[in-house]
Amino acid sequence: LGGMATGEDEQTQILIDVGLLDHLLPILNHTKRATRKEACWLVSNVAAGSTKQIQAILDSNLIPCVVKHLASSESEVKKEATWCVANMLSGGTPQQIKTLVSHNIIPPLAVGLKSSDASLLSLTLDSINNILKAGNQFQIIDGLDTNPYFNLIEQEDCLNLIYSLQKHQSRTIYQKSKQIIENHFNSDIEIDVDLMPSVSLDGQHFNFGINTV
Repeated sequence: LGGMATGEDEQTQILIDVGLLDHLLPILNHTKRATRKEACWLVSNVAAGSTKQIQAILDSNLIPCVVKHLASSESEVKKEATWCVANMLSGGTPQQIKTLVSHNIIPPLAVGLKSSDASLLSLTLDSINNILKAGNQFQIIDGLDTNPYFNLIEQEDCLNLIYSLQKHQSRTIYQKSKQIIENHFNSDIEIDVDLMPSVSLDGQHFNFGINTV
């Protein structure tokens, strides 16, 4: 089933139409870790589809369980749950993102910013960036003074965590964290250019700080 959900949106819609999402909750709560992982992978594939398919997930009873796995200490399950949330935040409408945020996804995403897994960090940064972008739209539409998600992000110490990720060995992580700070937070937060990683002579590692001769 997970493989079918990786196909075209039409294939995924067939699975939804026959009631797939209505039967996933027991599988997401299965006692076997591998089964929970596969169930999260299946949901993440559906979440990579159309906004209609994302809405079907939101209308199901699966989100609280996905958020629980987002906070899991089981790395494989956590990563698949992160993919699910990241896909929904990437392809969802601002209103769908608002609904997802209301399920308290920001605290477990903040924990994800402490991960040693670069791919998980990248997904988490993308997720936070998409939350903030949706918040920017609500700020404009509703005539708000600030992005409505700023406080939620800052309450979980996300800003400090993102700022510290400029020291990460991955250039991708550095660039994504820098982009979030520059695009969404106050301009008086300075980005230290000396933190930007440069490639070492062997081309395999990143160096930080001012280069010495």
